[in-house]
Order: sequence, then C-alpha cells, then structure tokens
Amino acid sequence: KMPESFDDFWTDVFISISAAFSPDPQRAPLYVNFPYKLVDGRLMPNEPAFSQFRSKMPLYMVEQYRESLLKLRGIYIDYGQNEEFSHIRITSRMFSDELTERGIPHVFEIYQGGDHGNKIRERMETRVLQFFSRSLDFNPN
Repeated sequence: KMPESFDDFWTDVFISISAAFSPDPQRAPLYVNFPYKLVDGRLMPNEPAFSQFRSKMPLYMVEQYRESLLKLRGIYIDYGQNEEFSHIRITSRMFSDELTERGIPHVFEIYQGGDHGNKIRERMETRVLQFFSRSLDFNPN
C-alpha cells in the first residue's frame, strides 16, 4: 500500500530500515527493535539496536573496510547546495572527512544551485559519468 502522506512515507522507511538493521522475531507486530526509545519525553539510544544500526552505516564502516576502500578506483560523493535533507548534507561531509582522515582518495563536491533532485541529469552528464569514465579506464593512453 502506498503511503498516504509524507509522514507515512517516513514511518514506512524507518520501519523498513529497522527490519533490515535490527530485526527481532520476538517483537510482534513489527518484529523490529528501534534504535531510539522515548525516555522522559526525549529520544535516547536504545541498545543494542542503536549499535546494530550504527554498525551498518557506511560512515562508521570506513576503518573496518579501509584496505578494501583503498583498492577502489574511484569514490565520488556530491550533493546540492540547497539539499533539503539535512542528514544527507551532514553525513556526506562526515563520510568525506572519515575517508580523508584515513588517506582514502575520493572526490567530494557541493554543487551550486542544486537541491535533492533538480540537477541529477546535469550532474550525471557533466561530473559523475566523466569521473567514472576516467577512474575506470584500465588502458589510459
């Protein structure tokens, strides 16, 4: 069933991610553990689900997979200057910082005038595909 509102959409997303990251077959009806719980009107980490979530987020996996990341031929991260979703702005920068701190080459760009979806085709044509065309060229002239 399609969500009836944007709030319903985010509820569905959160439940789906919880099912993937911290399933619990003993917790009917949703069979998940949520990473946060309400304590005295405040959201607090709900262990062990919080740690299960965190362990599956790329931002927190950089050190664990450092050697593999160093073998990649290219990592490209970007978002628009006017990105509406704050978590994308925040975690993209943090991910780039983690890669930099561990000496993992990558490209990180914030592009002018972009929001979550208005410049996708332009970015693909002018930046992303060109980047990967160069990075994945196994027989450079």
